[in-house]
Amino acid sequence: MSILESPEKQLRKLVHKDFMNNKVGNNADRKTANQIFKMKETELTEQYLKEHPKIAQSYERIKRTRKRLAIAGAVATLAIGGSGIYALAGHKEVPKENTKAIEQTEDTYQEEIEEVDVTKEDFEAFYEELDKENNDEIRNQKIRDFAEKIVVAGYNDQNPEEAIGEGDFYWTAVNKQVEVQRDRLGNITNYQVAAKEESQPETMQKQYYEFKINGVVVARYDAEGVEIKSDIENDTYFQQVVPLVKEAENLQNEYASQFAGEQDRAKRRETFEKAAENLIEINEQTMENETERE
Repeated sequence: MSILESPEKQLRKLVHKDFMNNKVGNNADRKTANQIFKMKETELTEQYLKEHPKIAQSYERIKRTRKRLAIAGAVATLAIGGSGIYALAGHKEVPKENTKAIEQTEDTYQEEIEEVDVTKEDFEAFYEELDKENNDEIRNQKIRDFAEKIVVAGYNDQNPEEAIGEGDFYWTAVNKQVEVQRDRLGNITNYQVAAKEESQPETMQKQYYEFKINGVVVARYDAEGVEIKSDIENDTYFQQVVPLVKEAENLQNEYASQFAGEQDRAKRRETFEKAAENLIEINEQTMENETERE
């Protein structure tokens, strides 16, 4: 779910999600439910705003602000128009470095993102695929894809109002200059993305991870889970993700090693799964889940 959207579109998605989850239920025909939603959208929106007064107040405030900007001839910024409603529902504000004036278009409304879950059977099938794959590049991508799916499932559990799809999340390992801040004893207290000015404080080359949702950086942490500060507010969920990312990399290396035996790989799979369990609850596949997937 993109944070770069008009408040009207954000509100529509919130109302639709509430309708599908609370008014319809899991066993309903989604196509029929969406048709009902379109017919009763105005009524459902009014009801939703009555049931969520804080979101209603924010929605009206954002509309008034956008109207004043329009009258003043200013370009409406996404920092005001694109994030206020979801901020109340747990969304982060648009990072300053990513705030742009982008032409907003009302795309045809699509159904909400499919629920992402990971079961024990998924792990078993995943390991079988790895055992059969001889191409290192393809196998590494499969490990990354599965790890990203786990991250998305955990993120959606913690942020149900801003659920994202499997293809919306990505992490990157970067190696860049960072500013170093020390205490009086000379111990490093924190790191910060280095500024571009010529006169800089102490800096060092450091590797860290950038976590992105819909192409927007939402957090930066190093391999030890230490925050890399910048002009965005790091989403602390991704600090919990770092161990899984490291275990995914270890799993890639284990399978690529010519000297790794089955016992070595089994131990590495076990640590990978334990890292996953810190983010998600791994259940057996149920008949209900199978029905929802069809």
